Amino acid sequence: MVTKELIEDIVKRVLEKLANRRHLLLIITREGSKSLEPALFVKSLKELRLLYQLSVLLPDEDIDVRIKNVLRDFEVDVLERPEHDSWEGIFDAVEAVIVPALDQDTLARIALGLLDRFATEAVFKALYEGKKIILCPDGLLSKPGLTQGLRCFIEDYLQKARLIGCIVSPLNEVARVLGGSGEALGHQSNSENSEDRIFSKKLLAAEDVTSLPQSVKRLVLEEGILITPLAWDQLRARGMEVVFRKGEGSE
Repeated sequence: MVTKELIEDIVKRVLEKLANRRHLLLIITREGSKSLEPALFVKSLKELRLLYQLSVLLPDEDIDVRIKNVLRDFEVDVLERPEHDSWEGIFDAVEAVIVPALDQDTLARIALGLLDRFATEAVFKALYEGKKIILCPDGLLSKPGLTQGLRCFIEDYLQKARLIGCIVSPLNEVARVLGGSGEALGHQSNSENSEDRIFSKKLLAAEDVTSLPQSVKRLVLEEGILITPLAWDQLRARGMEVVFRKGEGSE
């Protein structure tokens, strides 16, 4: 029999869970908002808000209107941009800081330690507070007309961002990364001791190779995958066997 006491207990438990939801802070730059795919952003927000309270820091109002509409539809809390040297309290309740659309300029400034932009200052303040930083460079290495020289710079900057403590992850895998259920890039095998790893994305870059555990000795790739020259160099340096499921890959 459903009693008022039982209903009260259920409501209390639900409210306690909502009150104890972990807090994520998103940082969206003006340039990043232009490349952020609204459909992917919507899907990611749906996954994240099931377990997290979401807030966003914006550089100003001049961001892509489609992204502004998504934020409004999801009722994401928009925080006012703090004045210089007044970040106290911003990261107190934050579990992780996410840059869902990492643009090239912001990546370079993070890699070089430049605090001359709002987004990079926020990232380094969060790192100083010991918060988890997740950078989502979706599309950076697949832009049309991207030269090999620029590709190498981007790969190098991503590696430097990792070295200072940032996590690099596709946006659609952020929820899994936060849950600790696997690595940011590539597919996680059932055992960390496995020597084979299947990689089914369309592009294998140097940061993907770097993210693989040392126990991986053979990489199984899907047909037609693109491999960057720097990724090939790292594969050779690690002595890793590369196997294509069908046909041959192109170097």
